[in-house]
Parts: sequence; C-alpha cells; structure tokens
Amino acid sequence: MIVQMYSTAKNQTEQSSVSCSFSLPEVEEHIAAEKIYSFVIPKKSSINQKMDFMKQHPCQPTVLHNVSWSFFKLYNREDQRGKPILRKWLTLQCVKNNEVKALYCSICIAFSTSSTNFSTGCTNFRNIYAAVESHEISNVHICVVESYVKASSNDSIEYLINRNVMNMKKKQVEERIHVLKQVFEIIKFLGKQNLPYRGTGDTEGLYKMNDVNINRGNFLELLKFTAERDAILRQYLDNAILSSKKRKLNMDQRQKNSKGRGSLVTLVSKTTVNKVIEGILETMRKHIREEMGDQHFSIQFDSTQDIG
Repeated sequence: MIVQMYSTAKNQTEQSSVSCSFSLPEVEEHIAAEKIYSFVIPKKSSINQKMDFMKQHPCQPTVLHNVSWSFFKLYNREDQRGKPILRKWLTLQCVKNNEVKALYCSICIAFSTSSTNFSTGCTNFRNIYAAVESHEISNVHICVVESYVKASSNDSIEYLINRNVMNMKKKQVEERIHVLKQVFEIIKFLGKQNLPYRGTGDTEGLYKMNDVNINRGNFLELLKFTAERDAILRQYLDNAILSSKKRKLNMDQRQKNSKGRGSLVTLVSKTTVNKVIEGILETMRKHIREEMGDQHFSIQFDSTQDIG
C-alpha cells in the first residue's frame, strides 16, 4: 500500500513538477490499516501458541480519529524516578478508518483464567488513563504478568513438564542405542569365532531367561553374561524379561499359542539378530564390490592339444 502511494506521488511529481511528500502520521496510519491483529485465543492453547500470540502485540497507533488522547501518557507509565516505561501489554483494536474500537491487555487475553475488563475489551473511554492504571495494578494483572514472565523464561509448569518428558525420552533413546551397541558387539564376536548364534526354539523365550537348567544358545548366554557387568543392559534386560513374562501369562490365560514375540519389541530377539547379520553381510558385499572395482584383473589360459 505504501509503495503504491509512493509510486503514485512520484509519477505526479514528475508530470507536474510539484513536490509531494508524506508525513510520519500518515505513514503510520496506513501501516496500522494494513497489519491484522488478533484479539482472541483458544482457551486450551499451549505455551507456544500463547507466546506466538504475544509476538503479534502491542498495537499502539499514534493516529486515531475518534479520540484525542495523549498517546505518551496512555502508552507509558512512570517508575519511581519518573522514567517512562512502555506499557507493552496495552494493545488497541482499530477499525479500517483508524478509529479505536477497544483497548485490550494482550497478556490477560493469553494467560488469564478469569475475565477482566481489558481481556474482553475496554470500550468505555471515559477516564481511560485511570482505567489503564487501575488494571495495571490489579491483582489479576500482576499474577498474569508473573505467568507470562515464567513462560518467557522457560520456567512455566507446562514447559517444565514438557522438558522433563523430553529428557526422559532422550535418556530412553540413549539407553536403547547402548543396548544395540552391545548386541552388535556380541553378534560380531560370534561371527568372528564362527560360533552358532541360536539355541533350540523352545528355549529362546525371554520369559525363560532366568531358568538355569536350560541352554538358550550362545547369543542369549553371552548377552546375559555381559549384562552382569553392564548396569544399563542389565536394567533393560530385566524389564524385557518382565514384559515377556506378562505377555506369556496373558497368552496362557487366553489359551492361545504364541508364535514369535508379537507386538513386543525387545531388541534382543532372533529378528534383531537376523537384521544385524543381513546388514553386516550387505556391508561386506559392498566393500568387496568397491575393492574389485578399484582393481584390474586378467585371465590367462594355457592348454595343449589332445591328439589321440
């Protein structure tokens, strides 16, 4: 809009040689008319949504046609030393012809759980300065400002809960990576020593892991041996065994036969072992292909004629 106005004025100046300029209030008036502000927010908004709402405000135009306010007095308060401090919470809703419709407190809109005059919109402009000051020192507004400050400093309850959940998830991922590393090392060791991985089919269930009378195969036996010296692996294996026992008990109560692990993911099953072996095999093949591609080969034949 401003660019179009400037372009039009420039053309008129060039044609008629008459200078044309815009005053600052006129520019501010058109900027306020172009920008769209929101004065409502969903009740169950997240912290991020509330903070995004706050970034839209304040709207504090200095050109209003239906009131004759002192904008410096309205938009600022004085501290104990008489220094002006901007009221960033005060935001105005204006119509297209730049007339003020209502005054709002953007912080109360986003963070207040109760309705106030400035969260629903103050439309009574009599004694407006006193009304603004009264809201600013009200208990509701002070409590809401504290909530906003905590949210801004990432110290809100919702943020702390989300942060704790994310930290727990990160720790869980790190533990899974550690377990997989141990699984990889055991598989590589068995392959290097040319040892069989698995035991018999009826002894590989994790719910039988603590039975000392059966042989679960080299992989699970080495896994249990390693877990005795690795606290993270031991804790993970104990939880996996407990989950496997619960699943087995549930299947027995329902009188159903269980084939495989079902939906239980343990990272130590034959499925995981097979995938790791397949991955190692593919890596070895790729490496061999690369080595063969870098070399030149020749074939030489030597023969004698067979005369009978």
